[in-house]
Amino acid sequence: MQKRWVIGSALVAALTTLFSYGNASAENTENAREKLHEVRKEKKDLLEEITKNDSSLKKYTDQIEQAENQVIKIQKQVDQKVVEWRRAKDVEKVYREKYNKRIRRLYQLGEFGYMRTLLSAKSFGQFLARFESVRLIMKQDYSLLKNRMDAAAAVQKKKSELENMRKQQQKLMDDSRKAYEELIKRQEDKKSELKKLAAQEAEYKDMVMEINKELLASGRLNFPFKEFTRNPLDRMRVTSHFNLSGRLDPVLGYVRPHKGTDFGAPRGTPIYAPGDGVVVENRPASGYGWILSIYHGHKDGKPVISRYGHCYGWDVTVEVGEEVEAGQMISKVGNNGQSTGAHLHFEIRRDFGRDAPAVDPLNWLN
Repeated sequence: MQKRWVIGSALVAALTTLFSYGNASAENTENAREKLHEVRKEKKDLLEEITKNDSSLKKYTDQIEQAENQVIKIQKQVDQKVVEWRRAKDVEKVYREKYNKRIRRLYQLGEFGYMRTLLSAKSFGQFLARFESVRLIMKQDYSLLKNRMDAAAAVQKKKSELENMRKQQQKLMDDSRKAYEELIKRQEDKKSELKKLAAQEAEYKDMVMEINKELLASGRLNFPFKEFTRNPLDRMRVTSHFNLSGRLDPVLGYVRPHKGTDFGAPRGTPIYAPGDGVVVENRPASGYGWILSIYHGHKDGKPVISRYGHCYGWDVTVEVGEEVEAGQMISKVGNNGQSTGAHLHFEIRRDFGRDAPAVDPLNWLN
């Protein structure tokens, strides 16, 4: 945020300096361009961060959805175990009552009553048989009761495990939702910053445009040429080569120099700046239909100008004086002016002006 304030303050200072002196000094020009590039870089970095955060939001959304599904699934299992546990407890209750009833009966008989039952046997064999019967009955009752108690305990244990799983999934869901909400807040803050940067970029852009227009009008627009880093079209299909000796013009029907290279492409295909530069021309032109020209700097003491013909004015995305970067979309392929089909007429001129010397564009492209 401190950096944003510094950039904003620098913008005010730069604007004040520029318009106080009323001319575009080399220092003012360089400062304005430097600030514009700085804001654009910061804006680009912020956009990349926002895009990265959008991916994280998708990840959190998926986590929340998965956790919610797991919670629902586990809750169904918990509900089923609750039903099983209640049934097991009901059965356990029946056997417990039966066992308790047996215990109460023996208690009511007392020790002597229990002994009377055994001693009333008419023979020693009957005594042993009665003793074994009582022992087996008690053992069986206890065994059945214990089994039911163990079954109920097992169901209770499984129910507890499921409830713990549900709590873990609930925690994951809550944590993911919290992280999601925090990230949403950060995204809102960054988008707010992005708006401020966009406003600063627009102000610097306007300032640089005014400087460049003044430099262009006074013949002082001059900076070092940087080699082109890309082609003006994604797919470069040559339909007519550069030829200063002359070719038969398909529209006019006579031989005349062809000062550029034609690249066939569908109407509306994006056109990109092959290198950094300043827009110096953007106007209707009879043969070209519409002409767009970009100054890319001086090389070997001479300007390097790229020209784009046959597009439509409403497709052009840049203005005179505007600085463009390599790879920036500047217009779209059209079929305007003296043209027999949609294509880009691309030229390289080595000076400013209508009759500047033309050179073969293919020698300048990758």
